[in-house]
Amino acid sequence: MPTIPMERWSVSPPRSDGNGPVDETRPVHSPGIGGLAVIPTRLPRGDGATWASDPRPSPTLHRVEPTIGTAPLRRKAQENTRVVADSVYARLRAAILSAELRPNRRLVEDDLADWLRVSRTPVREALLRLEQEGLVERDRGWIVRERNPTETRALVECRLAIEGYAARLAAARISQASLAELTTLADAMEESGLSRLEFNRLNEEFHRLITLAADNPMLANLHAQTKMNYWNLSVPVVFTPDVDRQVHEHHRSLLVALAAGDGSTAEQIARRHVQLTMDIVLEAVGLQVERPAPPG
Repeated sequence: MPTIPMERWSVSPPRSDGNGPVDETRPVHSPGIGGLAVIPTRLPRGDGATWASDPRPSPTLHRVEPTIGTAPLRRKAQENTRVVADSVYARLRAAILSAELRPNRRLVEDDLADWLRVSRTPVREALLRLEQEGLVERDRGWIVRERNPTETRALVECRLAIEGYAARLAAARISQASLAELTTLADAMEESGLSRLEFNRLNEEFHRLITLAADNPMLANLHAQTKMNYWNLSVPVVFTPDVDRQVHEHHRSLLVALAAGDGSTAEQIARRHVQLTMDIVLEAVGLQVERPAPPG
């Protein structure tokens, strides 16, 4: 008798012939040829006897896909897809915020996919996420969105509150390792001959570390969502040497307050520091500088 290929099929409904129950997992020939299948009418016997079988119109057969080991593979594939999508989103977001992709720059999905060496699907997903954040918009295609002055004010006002409270929390929770890293960054920012681009990068990392030291993931997430780089505006924002000197002084004073665990002073310095940048940026975009009375 020819060998019958073993595949998993189920019969609906289960039945029994006159000689014993029919197994639901049985060897079959392809049921797609003439609607026939060779189905054993008896379960295998322990004495090694050959199964009796006869060709007949097959009952309803349902293929049972293998399940052992496939679920982890599916999960792994989904995880890999999500990793790629998150990576594309992070890369595009960073390119926009760093002015690598300037306001009003047209974004073509195929070009971005080639640039990032991915398919169009994660690029499209990233653009949809960035649209929700207000970083891109659709105007006969995707473009990098330029923030208007009112939005710029709203962002820096949020940063004033977020960075101030982050500094207060960090004063109680910061580690010695983080303090040492912040000191290294402050030293690097005071080196002569430092380019403005490198200074901006170090300054951004300085404030990011303070927010992380606050040990509040939701606060860190808000800090990331309200990130705004003044060099990404359509108008020039100029920082004079006197402003740079004040920035360095704020950094040093903030480090002292953090090391002393003085949350109140740390918050005041952080707010004053952000207010300095806020005044310069708002003046550059043509908005009047407002100074609300301090709390309490």
